[in-house]
Amino acid sequence: MILPREALERIARNEILNRGNLVKRLTGERPFPLEISLQVPTQKEIVADIGAYRDFIRLWREFRFQELLRRRNVEYRTVNGENVPARLVLRDWDDLMKVASDRQRREIQVFRRRTEKLGELSGCDSAVFCRLWRDLWDLPEEDFRYLCILYPQLRPSLGQGRFFIRALDVSGIDTKYIENHETLIWNVIRAVAAFQGQSPEAASLYDYLGVLPKPANFIFMRLMDPALASGMHGYTLFRVTAEELRRNPPPGHGLIVVENEQSGYMLPPLRDTVAIFGTGKNLEWARNSWIRDGRRTVYWGDVDSWGFQMLAEFRRNCGMMVPSILMHADLLKSHAAKMAVERMAAVPDGDWLTPEEKGTLKMLADPEFPGNRLEQEKIDQQLVRGELGKYFELL
Repeated sequence: MILPREALERIARNEILNRGNLVKRLTGERPFPLEISLQVPTQKEIVADIGAYRDFIRLWREFRFQELLRRRNVEYRTVNGENVPARLVLRDWDDLMKVASDRQRREIQVFRRRTEKLGELSGCDSAVFCRLWRDLWDLPEEDFRYLCILYPQLRPSLGQGRFFIRALDVSGIDTKYIENHETLIWNVIRAVAAFQGQSPEAASLYDYLGVLPKPANFIFMRLMDPALASGMHGYTLFRVTAEELRRNPPPGHGLIVVENEQSGYMLPPLRDTVAIFGTGKNLEWARNSWIRDGRRTVYWGDVDSWGFQMLAEFRRNCGMMVPSILMHADLLKSHAAKMAVERMAAVPDGDWLTPEEKGTLKMLADPEFPGNRLEQEKIDQQLVRGELGKYFELL
């Protein structure tokens, strides 16, 4: 026997609090009627607990929405079986709202009002925006108000390929809102396009608006020769994006690429040379043409499996067997006391490692060796200067 409270809790759990199902009821994807069997008791159950049966009859007789009940006659030997509640039937959306709590109705009304408002602004059926319930349902009211201010101002190529998203010419709203609600705004634009039978050619909101991508993947660039800084008004240290570095060759005819940031500050002044450091795994910028323009280039990383993995990736990206420095087996032997333990090893691409480097990797994997990692900054400074002097002129 299903009592009114249990029936209403089941409806709330499956059809109201489950917002996906609720929206499908609203749009017709889950059609009405919605029926719940009240599990009419059998003669055996009545004999076992006559009090439970009387409660069942009484509570459903007191149920507020009698028009939702379907009754039937049941032949019992010991009790009257006329008009026993058999099913609870919700015929349409209005019936579902009858059994919702006041709070649930208020939340649903807010959601429907939002979809209708977006429909007015876009000229679309409001049902289009019901599918955006994950974006719209819990959105603070102030943020929804800003969305309504912003949407009519958006158009393809608004940024003309010249502005960052924070610099867009929109009124009545701060552009930080656009950046913070990128997914919401893009989903609304795509929903409108789908309703219109179109598909945005852009792959993202940034592409659609024609704005510059937010700078990311920063790398340090240091001019190691004061003569190179003369053309930069004396500036010697820069923080540039990987994309800028990919497009624009740095000055000088020497280049040293360093895995870690702190190790980049270990480098002494070098004639006509630039250091790119703090690269880590950020090596896509090496897929460029200027790195193959004849400049003298070397790579320096940690002496561990990840250091060799990044060395191999750098070489693969630039298409050259760029020499490595301070990553050889003799260095491990002389710095054994400074070795550390690398907990999770990488698997470098052996096609882009020299036989000597593969031998160093094999030594690192030897369990008898005191460690399997030598960090760059633990190498003696005189060795750093001496190794660099083989490739560049020290100043």
